[in-house]
Amino acid sequence: MKVCQTCQAGVKRSEKVCPYCSASLKSWKRPTYWGIGIAIIVLLLSPIFIHVYMDKVTSPTKQIDAMINGLERDDYPMFAEAVGAPLELDEQAQQLVLDYMKDQSLSDFKKRTTRITARAKRDNKNTYVHHEDGSAILDVKVSKYNVFYNKVEIELREPVIQWVASHE
Repeated sequence: MKVCQTCQAGVKRSEKVCPYCSASLKSWKRPTYWGIGIAIIVLLLSPIFIHVYMDKVTSPTKQIDAMINGLERDDYPMFAEAVGAPLELDEQAQQLVLDYMKDQSLSDFKKRTTRITARAKRDNKNTYVHHEDGSAILDVKVSKYNVFYNKVEIELREPVIQWVASHE
């Protein structure tokens, strides 16, 4: 026997509806437990998906790929947009920057840049990417505005731009 929640009458366990007041005798506990179980699973799995998404969003590989594509295509505006270089340089200065940057193995440069940006992101420290001749050409800056996930930005160093200006 079980008790009807509405009229407090005793009814058989097999009954779905109370024969006295026609109230439903279904237990409300079972759907609630399912809902709580699903909510717990979602709460446990969501940090994993958020981490994967934020890691993709804050990854500098798109910026590095755009920089390398700009160098390979001799497309200064694409390169400048990727590394934050000034667009107002004349064509000769733009070509000097591209030639200087391409005066190294681009595949090694891409690997080196990817490795250094990953280390900067992991260690939360600003650093530089060096040219094969030893001069620092790119600033790798960790954004100070991201609290939970470090975002790395790559910028062309000011001395490179000054060097190009002195060779015009």
